[in-house]
Amino acid sequence: MELIHTCEIEDLVLAIEGKQPVLNIQRVIDMQQAVQALYSGSPMATIVRDVSETLEQHLIQHVLVLTHGNKSEAARRLRIDYKTLYRKLQKYAVS
Repeated sequence: MELIHTCEIEDLVLAIEGKQPVLNIQRVIDMQQAVQALYSGSPMATIVRDVSETLEQHLIQHVLVLTHGNKSEAARRLRIDYKTLYRKLQKYAVS
């Protein structure tokens, strides 16, 4: 499920760093329509879980790029424990 684009990830990184991302209403509408098309008839819990996991995976990958692969710095920027980041890297098979 490729719903998350680079712009959304960059907005999330800005938000994590305490900066204000630019809200793009059309992007929000496009994402909402994509979710509806993929999950018509699915329970809300399934939709939320899948979108959340996809977002988390892309965000971790993006922050690792920003930190040049430095996992300690990535965990600090994501505001999670290093061990938690390590488990998520294994879960999503991110190297």
